[in-house]
Amino acid sequence: MPWVTKYNYYAAAKAEAYKNLETSLTDIRRKITNNLSDINTYKNRLNGKVGYMGGLSGDYIRRYEIKQTDYFNHCQQIVTSINHFAEDLEQAISQCSSKKAEWSSKIYTREWEEDREVL
Repeated sequence: MPWVTKYNYYAAAKAEAYKNLETSLTDIRRKITNNLSDINTYKNRLNGKVGYMGGLSGDYIRRYEIKQTDYFNHCQQIVTSINHFAEDLEQAISQCSSKKAEWSSKIYTREWEEDREVL
């Protein structure tokens, strides 16, 4: 029997580790995406409520508008940084997927084995 299929335990363990990591990162990305969706919904609701000036007039309305703009700009900066993190997370998930495929291809290998002498 010159060709033998061998099972590589190390490659199997690595493939399983990358699979677990990919699943974990995918769950985290899903939670972040859901939270971003909720944040945008709440921000739009809040913008509608805060946009109503009520009985403000004169200097008070100008101060209110400045604070309102600063607050929403700060919120948008946070959302933007979370979006960038989600994009980086997507790249990490992609790398995990490629590493998992790489190690999965190494689990079973065909190797040449010399005939053994029987004593």
